[in-house]
Amino acid sequence: MAARAELTKLAKQCDEWAGDADAFGTIVHDGLKHLGRKQREFADAFEVAISTVSRWADGSVLPHPVMQRFVVAWIKDAVNASNSSNDSNFS
Repeated sequence: MAARAELTKLAKQCDEWAGDADAFGTIVHDGLKHLGRKQREFADAFEVAISTVSRWADGSVLPHPVMQRFVVAWIKDAVNASNSSNDSNFS
């Protein structure tokens, strides 16, 4: 699992994302890396092929803008859930 600072940075990237194609790929890449998620989890969540998630992460393919918003929101929710579980571990 990523350090709190990395998750905070990822949440900020999600908040500031304005539909930029390059930033979308970075958010997906960082989401996979810092959340410790597998491409299979992303693929299952959005009902796409694993290769599609790989192409999203490397920026070679973009989903429809509506799907991009769903993906970024899903990543942000995962970051928030991760931060919440980390907070409860320190209580």
